[in-house]
Amino acid sequence: MKKGYSMHDTPRLAPAMRAATPEIYLYDAASLQLLDANDAACDNLQYARKQLLAMTPFTLAPQLDAQQLAAVLATLDDSIGAQALLHVQQRRRDGSLYSLSLHLSRASHQGRALLLAEGEDLRTPQATAAALAQVQSRFNAIVSNTPGLVYQFCLHADGRAAFPYLSDGCQALLGLSPALLHARPELFYQLILAIWSRCRPQKTPCGAGTGKAASGSMPGRMSNGSTCAPRRARWPTARCSGKAS
Repeated sequence: MKKGYSMHDTPRLAPAMRAATPEIYLYDAASLQLLDANDAACDNLQYARKQLLAMTPFTLAPQLDAQQLAAVLATLDDSIGAQALLHVQQRRRDGSLYSLSLHLSRASHQGRALLLAEGEDLRTPQATAAALAQVQSRFNAIVSNTPGLVYQFCLHADGRAAFPYLSDGCQALLGLSPALLHARPELFYQLILAIWSRCRPQKTPCGAGTGKAASGSMPGRMSNGSTCAPRRARWPTARCSGKAS
């Protein structure tokens, strides 16, 4: 026979959690019924607490799939500090949606299995900065394992050139450290002119030495000569597109 719970037995959030800035929800782990929500959750969802208590995660986040939630909960064990992350779009009372990351953890009260969900609003500056840092970390990991040179080139309105980003392949391909090319971007043109004059003495690369080679006005595909070591020339193919800033 299924055990029933009276109102007096119903778990509630601690006062500190009720007053916390992040949205916090307490669910029954078996039925997924919402048992309590803090003030921040009520304010953002535009519901009174009593109105929320009849809802489930699928009511609050209509786009949430039952299989998706089950898969996330399956990764959540009972060990101390164990958490699972669930990204949802919750719907306010006025119908508007907002993105939320829910950090899920297990709890219990008088033998009753519970789920505690602490929300992180993805619109906050801190959350945005954290997301950007994560993207940058993934990008750096990809670039560090990519053969060749990955770079960002900038041509300022006054004609100055700059390399805001250079991967570690700069040293292997050009024979210059990223720090040196950051400080002296004109060395890139000097390398082009030097190798071009040796290989094709009757021709001059378009824009070389003027700061216009590989500029934003030349979208598409191009080839530049560069040197990796004395008497050794490489002719890499670069794909680029211009973007005004």
